[in-house]
Amino acid sequence: MLSPIAAIILAAGGSKRFGSPKQLLEWHGESLINRVIRLAIGSRLDPIFVVLGSDYEIIKENIKEKDRIRIIKNENWEVGQSSSLILGVKEIERKNIPFAVLLCDQPQITAKNTMGLIDLYLRNDAEIVITEIEGKIVPPVIFNPVCIPGINKLVGDREQGQ
Repeated sequence: MLSPIAAIILAAGGSKRFGSPKQLLEWHGESLINRVIRLAIGSRLDPIFVVLGSDYEIIKENIKEKDRIRIIKNENWEVGQSSSLILGVKEIERKNIPFAVLLCDQPQITAKNTMGLIDLYLRNDAEIVITEIEGKIVPPVIFNPVCIPGINKLVGDREQGQ
């Protein structure tokens, strides 16, 4: 049996350059938010936490799989992604299980990519398993729960005091 790995989906951003909620942008007939939720479900991540902020009500209303996820409202979404990550981590902390961090706006990531990352995590004794594309570290990322104290020190997109 696989160890449980949770998902934290970061989808709180304001999409200022877009002019409308990017989370609701259609990609191959499906909104980005519903696509990433389906990706997490298809990757057997459980539990799944979706962190919303800007345009909370309209995005929440458009989510199809509400019974399979837990939605968290980030009132401070403008502070940066770390505020959303920390809210999700607070839920994971109680469970003391590893978790994958996914972004709403990466429609090219597939369940096969995510399952490969999960397999790599389960086969190794690593604290963090990352995705690297063209030399750049990008989500999804899988964290061991030992990383939670460090994540809780983030402010904006940096560690406190940096």
